[in-house]
Parts: sequence; C-alpha cells; structure tokens
Amino acid sequence: MKKASLLKRIISFLMVTILILLPTLTTFASASENEEYPNIFIPGIMASDIYRNVNAPEEGLAWPPSTDSILSLVKNSIPALLEFSITRDWDKLGHALSPLAYNLFDKVVSDADGKITNGSGVIFEYPAKENLQNNPNSIFSYDWRADPIDTAAKLNDYINYVLEATGAEKVTIECHSLGGVVTLSYCSLYGYEKIDCIAFNTAAIYGTSFAGDLLSGDMMISGDSLMTFMDFVADGTEQEELLAKIFDILECSGLGDLVAELGNTILENLTHILLPEVVIPLFGKWLSIWAMVSDEKIDEAMEYAFTHYIDESDPEAQELKANIENYNNLVRKNKTETLLEIDEHCKVGVISRYGYSSIPVTSSWQKVSDGVLDSKSSSFGATFALYGATLDDDIIANTAPEYISPDKTIDASTCLFPEKTWFIKGTKHSNGYGDLSALVKLILTADEEVTVDTFDRFPRFMKYDFASNSIISDNGENEVKNDGIFGFFAKIKAFFADFMDKLRKFFGIIK
Repeated sequence: MKKASLLKRIISFLMVTILILLPTLTTFASASENEEYPNIFIPGIMASDIYRNVNAPEEGLAWPPSTDSILSLVKNSIPALLEFSITRDWDKLGHALSPLAYNLFDKVVSDADGKITNGSGVIFEYPAKENLQNNPNSIFSYDWRADPIDTAAKLNDYINYVLEATGAEKVTIECHSLGGVVTLSYCSLYGYEKIDCIAFNTAAIYGTSFAGDLLSGDMMISGDSLMTFMDFVADGTEQEELLAKIFDILECSGLGDLVAELGNTILENLTHILLPEVVIPLFGKWLSIWAMVSDEKIDEAMEYAFTHYIDESDPEAQELKANIENYNNLVRKNKTETLLEIDEHCKVGVISRYGYSSIPVTSSWQKVSDGVLDSKSSSFGATFALYGATLDDDIIANTAPEYISPDKTIDASTCLFPEKTWFIKGTKHSNGYGDLSALVKLILTADEEVTVDTFDRFPRFMKYDFASNSIISDNGENEVKNDGIFGFFAKIKAFFADFMDKLRKFFGIIK
C-alpha cells in the first residue's frame, strides 16, 4: 500500500509539473516553428511584366513585346531594307528603322527625367495576410525601370506589411541580379535591423561592364566574341553537341569573322542614329540601368551620354542627371561599407555563377560572366582570368590553394566575403537550378551563419553537371563529350558560306 501511495504521489507530482510547464513548452514549440523567418525574393531586371496601363490591364503588356508586334516590326522594315539594297544610303535606312524600333517599346519609355508617369507599370498586389501566415515566402514585384531609391521605399513598405502579417521580428531576403541593387538601396536608406539573413544570388550590386560600355558608345563585335557567345547559347541544351559542331564549322570556315564584320559595318553606319533615337530614349533613361553601370565606368558613361546624346541644357535632362547622381551619392559610393555593416548585423551568403564570356557587342566580352553579369561583380570582387585563359602564375603561387579554383581561373581570396562566397561553373544568369535553390535555403534558414566549409555538399567551387541535372563539386576534371560524326556538316558549311556571302554583299561589305 505504501508503494502504491508513493507511486500515486510521484504521478501526481509529474502531472502538476507538466501543467505548470505546459505554457513554457508551448512557447518553445512556437519559437521552433517560427525559426524560419518569412523570406522575400527580389528578382532582377525584366522579371515582371510591364502593363501599358496599370489602371486598365486589359490594354495589354508593354513588356515583353508581343509576337505580333515583333512580326509587325519585321514586316514594316522590309520596304526600308529593299530601298537600302538599291541606294546604299545608311542614314536613310537608320532614320526609317529607328521610329519602328522606338514604337515597339513606346510604353516602356521613361520620362526625360527618368521617372515614370505615363501610366505604365507593374501590377503587384500584396498577398493576403492569411496566405502569408500559411506560406511566409513571397516575391516582391517591382517596376525594374524605376529609380532604385523609389523601389527601396516600396520594399520598405512591403517588409513592414510582411512583418505585421506574420508577427515575425525579421525577414530573410534572397536577391537576384538587379534585386541586389534594390536590396542594397533598401539597406543604405532604411537599415538592416529587420533582416536576419541575405542571400545574394548573382546580384548586380557592383554593376556589369556591358551596361557602361553601351552607354559610353563602346560597341564592337569580333568573330571570337560571337563564337564564345554561341557556346553560351548552346551550353546545357539537348542539342548542345550538334550546335557545337555547327559553331566549330562557322569558326573554322571564318564565317564568324564575316558575321562580325557585318555587325561592325552596321554599328559604324547606324550607331550615330540608333543611339540618340532609340537606345538612349528607351534604355538610357531607365535609372535602374544607370545603377548597374560599374563604378569604373560611371563617370565616363555619364560624360559621354550627356555630351553626345542627352541635351544637358534641358531642365528634364538636368533632373535625370541629378537622379543618377542621387543614387551615386546615397548608395553607390558607400556600397562596400554598407555591405560590411550588413555582414556585421545579419547573416550573409554570396553566390556567383560563371563559365561564359560576356555580351559580345562590347570590348569587355572577354570578361568571365554568367552570360549577362560579370562574375567579378556577382562575387563582390573575386579575381578572374580572362575568358579562355588561366590566372597568372604569380597569383597562383602567392595565394592559398583553397582560394584557387580547380580550373585555375578564379582567385577567391580577393572577394569581399571570401569565406561566404560560392562559385558555380556552367550556370547561366537567369536559369533556375534545384540544387542552387537548396543552397540558398540552407543559407537563409541556418541557425548560425554558414561558410563554404559548412556543407560537404556545397563546397566553395562547384559546377553544373548537365547529365545529372545537378550542381556538384568541381574536382577539376573536364567533361569529355562524344565526338560524333554528322555527314551533313559539309552541306551546312557550304550553306552558311553562301548565305554570308550574299549577306555581306547586301550590306556593302564587298562590292
């Protein structure tokens, strides 16, 4: 009886203890469930549709242009091209084509001061609060033409909304491409107290070379730049092997050089018309584009554009310049210091994609990129060899081996955050990769800040393996592709030779 009485007392004590601790246990359970903060994905340029009239969506899209509008442009260009075949009057051709091209994008144009008041824009409806409570992951859609300063203010409002809806104290952010510029602008102006972690996934914070080159009039094409860009286009496609063979034929036969010669002829004869009548009015007044000009090129680009193609005496042009300089003063000139402050107060991870040459229409084409964005920029300062080359022997000899990529093209020690920067070879700028998303999630949800040594699955240097559709460790081995034999290569070569001969004659490259 005494044993039974003692057992009852022990059970009663345990029950009382559980009842007393139950609220505490519930609180701990809740904290564990809320450990993952709401995540906001901030995409890049051209990621959101631009409506011609946000108040009347039925009027359709201004961006991307419809297939019908593109076909209409081609159709309407035929008379001018036919006339050019007789007159060889480049100026007349340029003045005939420029309004057609401009009209294709008319509602995407910003005001002369860089602002957008024509009614076009992005339609972004906040998720319902109950939806955010059930799924706290969301996308911040914004007008990617707009001033990053204005977009940062909208992001601030959205972050406050998400925090209110979910009851969370902080959010995490994944930013891609121009989304990195928006994130940096937000942190520069509103701080980082509401952010737990940022994953900079191929972010354009440090700009990209080709944006500054284009706005500086630095345009040229070479056979080599075209061929390397074709490798980028073909890489990772099911037809990669066949396309590679065709491109080899083009390169060996010199047709790539002929295409480049044709392109340069067009640039030389039409740039002075298309830049002021199409390129600058359409894209040179997007404040987002100016934010993506690299620091090294910003002064040159502004001087060139405002000297040659933008009338600086125009009050609206003066306002445009003031808006560009406002970003430069508030965000650009302090970007590295801001990033270092973010790193002190938040968890940070940086992902850089690489393996391709840059855009083939400027002198910067040999810079290693993901096909769009300089990899030096997206890695916040890694040292890259030029495309197709390796690092200097002195760099390799004087750098700790763990920072040198297996293909000897990257020195990661010069990154702003060398221990928190991952490099993935053979991954393109805008493509989605499941394994990459898994890495981003690990960065954002880890209890402690992670480094390149945290996950065996995700070391510092990786590459995309097309065969397994996965991202794997880069061990330095090159893929050996099936050489194959295609009996119609000779016919393809003859076809392209004949086609290019006719094309260059048409544009007057040879008489």
